[in-house]
Order: sequence, then structure tokens, then C-alpha cells
Amino acid sequence: MNSLFFRLSLLSLILGTWMVFGAIFGFWIGWKSTQQEILVILTFHGVTETPAKPWEIEFGKLKKYVQDLKRFGFEPLSPSQFEPWMKGLISGGRRFMVTFDDGLLSSAEAIKKLKAEEDLDSVFFIVTDFLGMPGYIDVKILQDLSKMGCWVGLHGKDHQSPVEILAKGNDLKIQLLEAQNYLQQILGKPVKWYAYPFGEFDEKVVQCIASAGITYGFSIAAERVTRTNNPLLIPRLMFLKNAEKEGEPVIEDYLPPAGLRNGILILMLAFFVLLWGLRNLHRFYFSWKNLAN
Repeated sequence: MNSLFFRLSLLSLILGTWMVFGAIFGFWIGWKSTQQEILVILTFHGVTETPAKPWEIEFGKLKKYVQDLKRFGFEPLSPSQFEPWMKGLISGGRRFMVTFDDGLLSSAEAIKKLKAEEDLDSVFFIVTDFLGMPGYIDVKILQDLSKMGCWVGLHGKDHQSPVEILAKGNDLKIQLLEAQNYLQQILGKPVKWYAYPFGEFDEKVVQCIASAGITYGFSIAAERVTRTNNPLLIPRLMFLKNAEKEGEPVIEDYLPPAGLRNGILILMLAFFVLLWGLRNLHRFYFSWKNLAN
């Protein structure tokens, strides 16, 4: 009887010890998962109180996305910090960046509100032929936005698909340089970022972008950014109403991010394993004590 009692006590000791060490390892894995580095770049188009198109959004909803991201530990990454982040000079934590395409007046108002209410600097990708057209910003507004910290990038000369421009035999590089030089003259600073109109590109388009001196090109690949991304193919998550019904990634996927969700589950599991392990050690202690007596 004492031999069986001894073996059971020893089993409790071994099992409890393994569980405690397993729980400690689980805590480490879970904590590491919750601290996973993330950079997600969001892109928006029309901002209106009466959205009629899938890519249009109310400012209140846009602002709530920003606030929810902050609530789940995301920090705004200012456009000026993007290159240092890509080079690894800024690392760790969860970050997000907000961009707007096309140069709409409604987007300009949203950019101003985000700056005033959330202290957030946005990126504005401009179609140069649209400047001054009804519903779009003019040169003065663009200059004012730039002065207040908005980062300006190029979204093409006339919003044609760059793939189609080349297919028609037109010179994409010349169009890019003309639009780029125009923006640089207006702003008095380099314009080295480019967002592909309609998100369309191929190998020849990317080569043209590079030859025009663009340092970062932005797509709508709906993925998070990594430092291994091609600098001319940086992914962005574009807001589209009901995109989740089509199985497409959406902003809500990061509220909270998968790493945080999984990490919390692992931490909870590790906690229960720890309790079970301590219970076995407790059982061993009293069993051994009784055996000694």
C-alpha cells in the first residue's frame, strides 16, 4: 500500500512540475503573441455623411476606427516615421497609418478633423489633373494641408490605370514625371510616394515607377506591412462596405488583432495549466507529509 502511495505521490510531483514549467512557457508564448509587431496602412476614398458607394464612409465611423485601433494598443505612425520603420530604426508595438486617395474635398476635411481631434497626420495621394475640379481640392488647400503635416503623394496625372497607359503605347514615366514635378513645384518639397490608381500594376509599371524616382509605391493588397515588402508594392487595407461578406480582409480583423486574441487565449490556458500543476504539487506535498508520518 505504501509503495503504491509513494508511486502516486511521485507521479503528482512529476506531473505538477511539468505543468508548472509548461505554464511558464505558455505565459511566455502568450505574452509574445500579444506583443506581436504590426503595421497596417488604411486607405479611404470618399468621406461623407450620406455614403452611397461601397468605398464611401461617414467621418464618425472613420474616427471610431482610429479610436478603436488606439484602444487595442495601436499607435499612429506618422508618414515621416514610415521610412525609419521600414529600415528597422523604429520597431516593436502595433502601429497604423491612414491614407486617402484621389484628392477629394471631403477627404481634406477628414484629414483636418483627424489632425485636430486625434492628433493624426495622414497621407493624401493626389491626381494632379483633378486639382481645382468640382468636389476636389485646389492648390491652396493642398499647400495648407502640407503645412499642417499632411504627407502628399502622387496618384497619377489623370487616374488612368497605369497598366492601360502602357498597353495603349503611352509613356507612363513621362506622365509620372510631369505630375510629380508639378506637385513638387506647388509644395516646394520632394514627392516620392505613389499610390497605384485602381490598385493596378504589373512588372513594367513597377519598373516605370522606379525609373521616375518613386521610393515607395502603395497598392491595395489588403495585407499588413512587413519590412520584407517590396518598397514599390507596399500593401494597404482599403475600406469597402460589406467586404467581409466577400471574404475580404477588413479593418475589424485588427479589432483586436489575431495575435492579441490568440495570445490572450494562450495566457488563459497557461493559467489553468498552472493551477492544475500547483494542485498536483500540493497533493504531492501532503501525500509525502502523510507518508513521512
